[in-house]
Amino acid sequence: LANIEGSKRRELRRLLFARTPPEKYATAFVARLEPESHLLMWANAGHNPALLVRAGGVSERLEATGPPLGLLAAAVFRRSEVVLEPGDLMVVYTDGLTEAVDPDDEEFGLARLEELVVRHARDPLPVLRQALEEALDGFVRGVPYADDRTLLVLRRALS
Repeated sequence: LANIEGSKRRELRRLLFARTPPEKYATAFVARLEPESHLLMWANAGHNPALLVRAGGVSERLEATGPPLGLLAAAVFRRSEVVLEPGDLMVVYTDGLTEAVDPDDEEFGLARLEELVVRHARDPLPVLRQALEEALDGFVRGVPYADDRTLLVLRRALS
């Protein structure tokens, strides 16, 4: 939304707000990667913070840059930018992962997800995905998942 021309952006916000019931909204994480410069431009409309784990192991949260879609008629969405360095890992996920609950109704949570991602940040992406699935299944111990679990993982190659 941050890259759409001003008048079109205002019209899109107005239409989303007009067509969305007050108790409903949608979140979104939208990003564009420039392959030559490795510049990642992103906007986060009330979505869970994406996780960016730098090659050195430091984790950053790409927090919301605007409210959820359809919630406010005059919402403003700020675009942010970050350069992906060799070995950096980005993880975008839905709340079905962090809100998965165990038999005691405790949520898996963002801290647990972030710790797991940092621990497996250098592993091949299929190994990271498998580790997350195993950690979630072990955590919930048979409690059905209440929401979808979607995961997008991106890593900049070392060379």
